[in-house]
Amino acid sequence: TNEGPGSHCVPNSLYWQTLSNRTAIKEKTKYELLMGEQYIYEQLLGVRFRVSPDAFFQVNSKASEVLYSLINELITSHEQPIIYDICCGTGTIGITLAKNSSISKIVGVEMSQQAVEDAKQNAIINNVTNVEFICGKAEDVLPSLMQEMTTKEQNVIGILDPPRGGLHPKVIQVIRKCRNIQKLIYISCNLDGAMNNILDLCRAKSNRLKGPPFYPVKAIPVDMFPHTKHCEVVIVFERIPPRAIETVRENVVKMIGIEQVDELIGGDESANKTKETQETDPYRITETQESDDDKITETSETRESHSVETAEKSS
Repeated sequence: TNEGPGSHCVPNSLYWQTLSNRTAIKEKTKYELLMGEQYIYEQLLGVRFRVSPDAFFQVNSKASEVLYSLINELITSHEQPIIYDICCGTGTIGITLAKNSSISKIVGVEMSQQAVEDAKQNAIINNVTNVEFICGKAEDVLPSLMQEMTTKEQNVIGILDPPRGGLHPKVIQVIRKCRNIQKLIYISCNLDGAMNNILDLCRAKSNRLKGPPFYPVKAIPVDMFPHTKHCEVVIVFERIPPRAIETVRENVVKMIGIEQVDELIGGDESANKTKETQETDPYRITETQESDDDKITETSETRESHSVETAEKSS
């Protein structure tokens, strides 16, 4: 009926999708349009966006404008950067940023084919020409893109807007190797899911993680979901200058509550070495632990000697 509360919320479209079972969320089945328009359109910061049924688009448009305006402010201090928009969806961040004339180019990467088609169409609708959208998994697409970038002196800023589970570890490895990327803007709707990404960005250089690490310099919450405990968090990372390790320790502890900071900053090699040492000699601790705790654990030989001396004194 057209009466009562919510009667003005008339759906634009009605689609039908058939799944083999209730858990088949990753099943690639087509949507069938039963009635209404093929796409819906949203307006953000004066930019018009086409959205398909299975394409990601922020549900809170007003808060999205706050989020995208914040991202724009965070990159305006850089001259002619190339923006890598990872998990770009329908191109909302890239196309709104394209209005900033200081940006040289924006490259969006997205695994949803339909979302990429929407992004390309959205660029045409808004007459934006300095954007490029590539369909594929970020861990598969980024290595070749970053390889091209390492041969140039271009300043690159990475914008990472992953799903709740965070990015594939290979994506972080590729980003770490590309020295042209001096700044990252990480957008997370679930910090628990992003924790491994955050740690790998901050770990010291190792065999697995090449290139200088990043460190968090700013974290800004955006209330995308009013009246709930959830919020979007924008974290700004920059490369670590060689003399800034102590600052890194303090920032990491304040932002994500890591207690084992020495293990984090020491990287994978340090952590593995510590583990091997503890497995071969359970009574021995590392130099880091000695300096942190200011005490030395006795070895098995020392404890046996101490027991003999105690027995002699007693007799």
